[in-house]
Amino acid sequence: MNILLVGPNPALVAFLRRVLSGSGGDVIVAADGLAALDRFRTDRADLILIEKDMPLMSGLEVTAEIRAIEAMQELPWTPIIVLTAPDSLEDPVTIIQAGADDLVSKTAPEDVLEAKILAMARISIARRRLEAETGTLNNILNSVSEGVHVLDMNGMIIVENTASSLMFGWGG
Repeated sequence: MNILLVGPNPALVAFLRRVLSGSGGDVIVAADGLAALDRFRTDRADLILIEKDMPLMSGLEVTAEIRAIEAMQELPWTPIIVLTAPDSLEDPVTIIQAGADDLVSKTAPEDVLEAKILAMARISIARRRLEAETGTLNNILNSVSEGVHVLDMNGMIIVENTASSLMFGWGG
């Protein structure tokens, strides 16, 4: 498990390294939002922890940009946890609407932060496995020369292979 930590302080880096010890994971550090976007584009992270308040770009601006990059490049979703200031009055809805999956105060007990990190990492890893398996199944389905449709309970086509699209003139 690799965690991209944005806007880090040395204590948080040391804590994350302790959490990841024995898992083979690593902490990828980015000092600010621009560095975070560069690291996101080049390094594969299973989870992003990002401070909300940073110079140059806020954590929410970086989060929104990461979601845009994922959408444009059809990249897998990466969970993002925003670290808020102690006793922040920030509306959680604003943080979630920016594209974050969760938020936690920087002063939360270490066991709370560790639990959130491990839960989000498990979800991320499971989702990536599911996406890989779905890709494999789609490759198998498209290798079949006969047209295949999968219908939902209402008779609507939810999946079809390339042969089916060509047979009915829906693709090319």
